Amino acid sequence: MDRPDPQEALAQVLRDHGRLVGLQPDRVRGLLSDLLGVGGRDFRAEVDALVVACEEGIPALLLDTVDSADTAVTEGVGLLEARGLTTERAAGATLAWASALEAPVSESLSSSMRSDPSAPSSGGDLLSAAATSLPAPTHRTPTVEPVPTRPSHPSKGPEPDREPRTNPAQGPARFPFARGRTAGVAAGLVAVIVAGTVGATILWPDGPSKADTRPVAAQGGTLRLTTSGGLTWDPMETTDPGLRLLMNRALYRGLVAFAAAADDEPGTLVADLATTTGQTVDKGRTWVFALRPDAHWEDGSPVTCADAKAGVARAFGAARFFGYSYEAAILIDVPHTSDGLPVYKGAGTAGRAAFDSAVRCSGSDLTIRLLGPEYEFPRYLALPELAPYRAAAPLGPGKRSMSSGPYVVEASAADAATLVRNAHWSRQADSLRPAVPDRLSITTTDVDDVASGLATDAVEFRRSVTLSPLPASADKAFAQSPDRTQVAPAGVTEMLVPNLRTTTMSSTAYRRAFALSTDRLSYVAAMGGPAVSMVQRSTAGTYHSSPSVAFDVAQARSLLAGDKPRLKVAFHASPESERAMTALAAGWRQAGFKVDLVAFRGSRAAYVEAIATAAGTTTYDAVRTDYVDSLNRSATAQLVDPRFAVGPSAAEAKTVTTAIDRAIGTPPGPDRDAAWRSVDDVIAVLSLLVPLANRASLVGSGSAVRGATTSIEFSGVLDPLRISLAPAES
Repeated sequence: MDRPDPQEALAQVLRDHGRLVGLQPDRVRGLLSDLLGVGGRDFRAEVDALVVACEEGIPALLLDTVDSADTAVTEGVGLLEARGLTTERAAGATLAWASALEAPVSESLSSSMRSDPSAPSSGGDLLSAAATSLPAPTHRTPTVEPVPTRPSHPSKGPEPDREPRTNPAQGPARFPFARGRTAGVAAGLVAVIVAGTVGATILWPDGPSKADTRPVAAQGGTLRLTTSGGLTWDPMETTDPGLRLLMNRALYRGLVAFAAAADDEPGTLVADLATTTGQTVDKGRTWVFALRPDAHWEDGSPVTCADAKAGVARAFGAARFFGYSYEAAILIDVPHTSDGLPVYKGAGTAGRAAFDSAVRCSGSDLTIRLLGPEYEFPRYLALPELAPYRAAAPLGPGKRSMSSGPYVVEASAADAATLVRNAHWSRQADSLRPAVPDRLSITTTDVDDVASGLATDAVEFRRSVTLSPLPASADKAFAQSPDRTQVAPAGVTEMLVPNLRTTTMSSTAYRRAFALSTDRLSYVAAMGGPAVSMVQRSTAGTYHSSPSVAFDVAQARSLLAGDKPRLKVAFHASPESERAMTALAAGWRQAGFKVDLVAFRGSRAAYVEAIATAAGTTTYDAVRTDYVDSLNRSATAQLVDPRFAVGPSAAEAKTVTTAIDRAIGTPPGPDRDAAWRSVDDVIAVLSLLVPLANRASLVGSGSAVRGATTSIEFSGVLDPLRISLAPAES
């Protein structure tokens, strides 16, 4: 029997599995591959385009149409062009979906799109769609001047050209196989990357979560918030994203903040204690923040520039120098010691002069000078770790600042705390925070008890929300009340990191074969989640699904050309991860690799130490790690930047650095986002990283809670910003 072409195969998939299969990109790819068989290799670009259309939600757009799908088709083509597809490829994929779904498209639109593919594409022009199917891809490299990248050493970057003052409104360093003397810092950061300390639950939900659409209730009431960890009011003493977000919303206002956003959407950066999101006169190297005159601490005293400077200084003195505090501090123009850390430690005289020169006050204006240009630096100032600081009496571990937000800490113990209204806060001075409840009651509670209480609508949980993610198994318990749970990206990507120092991974063909024979669907199934819900998220911090690499053992075997290269892969063992890695090894062996899985069955800390020790050697061809998203896309890009890590061949390295430099030098806005999508595409095509899956957070709220949303910037936890409560039961 003749094999179908991709459009015929797509129609067959929908006939056999229903039209809603179009909401499951990875399942669509697998079903198309099954129907096309070996001949599918001739249609790799077409299949990739159909799957990318699925990822962009084009089938859902078409399913929503009634009388005419012309508007949905036009919008779909634009979405695919923004992903880097040519107009012809974008139109072909969109019309193929429209045909398979029997969406009503006018003959005039269909004819014009099929006959006039000449319109320019709107983004991602480093790679065409077809490039995603080439074993050893070539890239169209735009002729752009490189821009100064953030230095990884104490010396200052070149002084950038000055430009008119602008006000952009948007927005870890090293990885296991780092290059040069900064590898010492890398070893310390591997602990954060591998440990996955954000507390997210591994979860691939059975269906899409539903946002809370219930009306906002009246002012007042007591909101209960539950957490599974210990309480502290020092953001430097916790990595708990839910508790940190609560601090930001209730107590410690930043110079800027992330506004609440729809679920699964990034929050917009807005002014908070500052009057703008920051002004720069030199392409992002120097930033000026003017403080509002009407913000006050809980004792009634004004928030000053000195307080803002004290908050920045705390980033240099963190007891555990990692995470966002680390990322922010190393960007600031303070010299580094031989270990790669700033000479200033947040207190004392050592390095203080350098800090005072880089971070200075003039009246109510705070000026921060960076080592090099960085347009996304203001995003760090939205975090409680870098919020303006004025010491208050301690409550629990660590230091505590006075509150500049709508609440103050009335009482606090190791497992419970109460926040009440701040008499010196006003909505006129803080338009971001509605602060509807009168009191916040925070308790440390077992997550299984919380899940049971919320699912059964127990009285004591009806006015509750979760700060800590719920167990994945709890999702099904909310089947009758889906508006009380939300699932959001947790900001943790499970991935394999090739070591380009080894003979195996220094070969582009071998590396590509490694990616092609990595069976992600089997990995996800072995980890305990339905494979159809696996989502590939950005490896460069952009919330963008880079071109998926299909599981294609035949193509991988062809690339190896009879060779049987060594593939030694290290991972931290658990019952689930051992099943998952065994599933991956099967695909690698089918391709022809000589696989050696090295399972570390001790503590995670021992695994961290082992791969940190092995960094810079050829001990392992790849390691399995968890990567925690950065707020700064240029920092994340250093994972694959050959100027900071061992890179591919010279020609490929030029493609990588050109893409990164172009993205770093583009001011905030759609063009910058498109440039970072191109970086994602380069990473995927060159197989510099092999993403396996993304973690998600399941959070819940009681039946009397209104306005619950989630925050991507804080690992998908529930955002209390807009929460209100239904009137108390009589």
